[in-house]
Amino acid sequence: MKWWEGLGKDNQGSRPRCVLLTDGNRNEVAKCLTQLVDSPSVAVSPDNEWRPCGKTSVKEPQLDKSDNFVSPAIRFKLQNWWIAAPRGSRTPTWDIASTCEIMGEQGLLLLEAKAHENELSVSGKTPPKLGAKPNSHKNHEKIAQAISKAYDGLTKLTGNPWNLSRDTHYQLSNRIAWSWKLASLGIPVVLVYLGFLNTKDMAKNGKLFKSKADWERALINHSNGIVDNSCWGKCLDCNCTPFIPLIRVFNQPFDPCA
Repeated sequence: MKWWEGLGKDNQGSRPRCVLLTDGNRNEVAKCLTQLVDSPSVAVSPDNEWRPCGKTSVKEPQLDKSDNFVSPAIRFKLQNWWIAAPRGSRTPTWDIASTCEIMGEQGLLLLEAKAHENELSVSGKTPPKLGAKPNSHKNHEKIAQAISKAYDGLTKLTGNPWNLSRDTHYQLSNRIAWSWKLASLGIPVVLVYLGFLNTKDMAKNGKLFKSKADWERALINHSNGIVDNSCWGKCLDCNCTPFIPLIRVFNQPFDPCA
């Protein structure tokens, strides 16, 4: 079996490319991630921790499940903010997460990657099914409250409206909400929305990104009315802790027919 076949239904598009982006010599991966961010205030070193970690460790990271990214105390705060009943529940997984240096402080680099335009989902979080356990309903409501706190905080911070929601554009909303929450807990964050260029294996699935302009246009259109789009590329000051949302592209070759 080829390595990407072990990724299940996500064996094409952005998922295998994220694995390849983090595969190989640690010096080279650290340099690649640093160059991808392309900011003088952000650096990934070979000693930092990232997940996935190439073909040998393809699992997508959850920030509250590993000491590699945040301390046990922060993990507890994240779970308490997002989840009402932890047993059997899941927090968001990230395409790539890495510790890094941000403005001279230890922080987190978080990547959300897309391989074609249709991956930008406007769907809300799926509500619990009829007859679901009470804890499922409690968690569903707690997530709505957590996202609401995030958009209230960001609206006060920027002076412009944010409309993050559990019920529409849920993936975008939870990415922004988690980044804001981490910064509000004193952890510097760089959130990169990454468009993979020329993903020919996904040509039948949606419009591909052939340039940075293609990706920026698609993401801005997708986030319009949900995010304060003037904030992309800026450093937001969350109680003296930076949260930096960025739009980036990367050309990662991958041929599932090879």
